Amino acid sequence: MKAIWFVAAIVLALSILRHNDHWPFYTVVVIFVSAFGTLALSFWPYMIPFVITIDQAAAPRSSLMFIFWGGVVVFPLMLIYTLISYGVFRGKIRTTAVH
Repeated sequence: MKAIWFVAAIVLALSILRHNDHWPFYTVVVIFVSAFGTLALSFWPYMIPFVITIDQAAAPRSSLMFIFWGGVVVFPLMLIYTLISYGVFRGKIRTTAVH
């Protein structure tokens, strides 16, 4: 993570010195994400530092399986329904000039 941050900081400095307006936003995003990732990894495996681990904070296995299968089955059905709805109503609306 530190290497990613270091490279992004160098690219940021060079892009500012060369007045290149394309790269600063992306390099700052990379720096922010790498800093957040470093913070998250520093607390591993705790959800609440030194009190509750990820395993202790997780829901019971049956609840997690219910959520998983709901996502695997229900979410694709919702996407299919939405695509069919868009297909049915495609071309039904016409734009009119407002006076």
